[in-house]
Amino acid sequence: MEDGHTVEVAYTSEEGMLGLPIILGRNEMPYQAMAQSKVECLYVEAEIIVKLFSELKVFHDAVLRYVFALMKQLSQTGVCNHFHTIESRLCRWLLIMRENAKSDTMQLTQEFLSHMLGVQRTSIGFVAGTLQTAGIIRYKRGRLEILDVERLEECVCECYHIVEEEYSKYLHPYQQKK
Repeated sequence: MEDGHTVEVAYTSEEGMLGLPIILGRNEMPYQAMAQSKVECLYVEAEIIVKLFSELKVFHDAVLRYVFALMKQLSQTGVCNHFHTIESRLCRWLLIMRENAKSDTMQLTQEFLSHMLGVQRTSIGFVAGTLQTAGIIRYKRGRLEILDVERLEECVCECYHIVEEEYSKYLHPYQQKK
């Protein structure tokens, strides 16, 4: 936003890609991408991606499945940001980060989390305090540790499961046909 406010609307990990506008014939990025944890990635020239997309059916189909999963994630995030509590949204975000980082411990400030969720930093402090008192997380000086994954999963809204199910279909398209 022009005033500097941000909110996360989508995420990707090793299953996805950035730069989808190039496939749509656009040479611009309508969003900012940011690595939220240590990540290895592969850089591929745009011309190669466009060529693979137009000439290799398996790549073309995989990209289209990913685009659909991403569209579902974007719309579900919009619904989630509007209708669900900060607590359920934070729990959803923490589970996603845990899966993507493959770790129960993360370096996260309240300021960073407030930008990701599009809420005030004080709201993050309050919700994190509630989760810590409940024994679900431990949070101190920008270091967050998930202590009880099962209870964290109980706190998420249905949006987490809807998006996870769609990504499962994307990653395993042939298992769905059985």
